[in-house]
Amino acid sequence: MLHDFDERLVLDDAKKQHVIYDEHIVRYRFAAGLARGKKILDIACGSGYGTNILSEAGAESAIGVDADEDVVAKARSEYKRGNLEFCLGDAQNLTYEDKSFDMVSSFETIEHLQDVKSYLGEISRLVKDKGLALISTPNREVSKEENPFHLKEYNYDEFLVLLRGYFEYVEILEQGNGITSYIAPRLFNKNGECVTMYITNKPEPVYFLALCSHSPIDIESIVLPVASINPAALRNLYDNPGMKAVNNLYKLLIRIPGMKRLLSFARKRID
Repeated sequence: MLHDFDERLVLDDAKKQHVIYDEHIVRYRFAAGLARGKKILDIACGSGYGTNILSEAGAESAIGVDADEDVVAKARSEYKRGNLEFCLGDAQNLTYEDKSFDMVSSFETIEHLQDVKSYLGEISRLVKDKGLALISTPNREVSKEENPFHLKEYNYDEFLVLLRGYFEYVEILEQGNGITSYIAPRLFNKNGECVTMYITNKPEPVYFLALCSHSPIDIESIVLPVASINPAALRNLYDNPGMKAVNNLYKLLIRIPGMKRLLSFARKRID
């Protein structure tokens, strides 16, 4: 069963101004690039925004499943498309026939479940032999298991070994966050596509996104760098009261004779 805590992302204007929005959206944008013409099951779909993205991307069918009756009802009322459906269901005991789906997605779910074996067994059972399962989870080495509502988190090796117990072929991608500086055509009134991406000072990934299959995965043909750039989130960071207080303190300090040179020296020592 799921943990009592509800970490589902419900989209609203406030949420869209924080990095948590991008963390969720970028996974579905990645999956959307693989969705065209496929029968897709989205397990633990929550409010349904992600399943809707897969539907819009040209899936033959996109079914979102969640254990919460209220969020399923909300998703049904919020998103309506001919190839889109939302159903009540238990991620650890689903009723669909074997090999029913070309793609199964399940993001930020495994860490909330008590019966991980049944959950992965269901995904393995439902995906076609040449199909693909996309499963994401936080990186324990970064999160330090500080979220009290996660039952179990994994590092890279643990996650890989676990998934290989259910799929012969597993590729694990890395997901992280960072401040982005970009050059693009005038795209502020619509969604833009990231063509080239350079990552500097690369840290440990915050999340893992696993691609799993019963057949070999042609990783080169399906994986492109995907980024969600959110200027509003950066603006929120700059507008943070703590950030403003530090900035104002700095402006006061550099007015003190000799302080600017001292601060410059201290920064060089840190660098």
